[in-house]
Amino acid sequence: MITILETLAMIATWVFIASLKTAPLIVFILIIRNFSKKSMWWSLVAVVLMISIAAVAATGAVTLKSEPITIKLGEYGQVEINGDSVDPQKVASILKKEYDLEKAHVSVETSVETNAAAIVEVSRQLVFAGISSVSFLNRTSGKSLSAQLTIDDRPMPSSSINIKYFQQDGKWGFIDKDNNIVIEPQFSSADFFYDSRAVVQVGDKYGVIDQSGAMIIEPEYDMIANYHMGVCFAVIFENRELGIAAQQAYFDLAGNRIKH
Repeated sequence: MITILETLAMIATWVFIASLKTAPLIVFILIIRNFSKKSMWWSLVAVVLMISIAAVAATGAVTLKSEPITIKLGEYGQVEINGDSVDPQKVASILKKEYDLEKAHVSVETSVETNAAAIVEVSRQLVFAGISSVSFLNRTSGKSLSAQLTIDDRPMPSSSINIKYFQQDGKWGFIDKDNNIVIEPQFSSADFFYDSRAVVQVGDKYGVIDQSGAMIIEPEYDMIANYHMGVCFAVIFENRELGIAAQQAYFDLAGNRIKH
């Protein structure tokens, strides 16, 4: 009788172990199995242990949360998911592992102090998690909007693969693939390099730098779109909320204003 029970329990347990890929648990079970060959009592222990593990697996060990998801962004890029602090670059993996994303409503809370790069990074993470519909709430103004997230499908330039932005003491700079600092943290926010140019924020204005960190477009614009095919677009708003531009301009890779 013990042999039959033990066999069935072992099958259930090994299925559970395979789903978790938990090597230490496998070793522990094998040790108990070894003792069970020598003693009826150890055999009973092995049965109880394996049935208990199988029961845990069957009663919600992988149950996903279906509660609403609130992501709060702090002043210096801090990210919280439902009150728990998380690494901004692990948002997608955490959401997919712990939440039922087909049922959960996702909202992102920001403030006037929230770093723009943090918003970009979290938006990317949400797209990676398969989330497209998101509500954004500005805690400072109380204004909210619904957004459909998409990801830029342009091929990522090699410079963007080898150089990426990072944060240190509330400022943003750039590091290479070996995490060596190539441009010291000095910006309020920063984006990836496109066409070897990156949009950066200084105070509440935006400019563009090259890969040496030299400013080729001075930070005097309210918005600058990333370079594409050697051209970027910049705007100074008369009324930002209504999207009314007071001045707009196109620039080449040297930072020269061009007619368009």
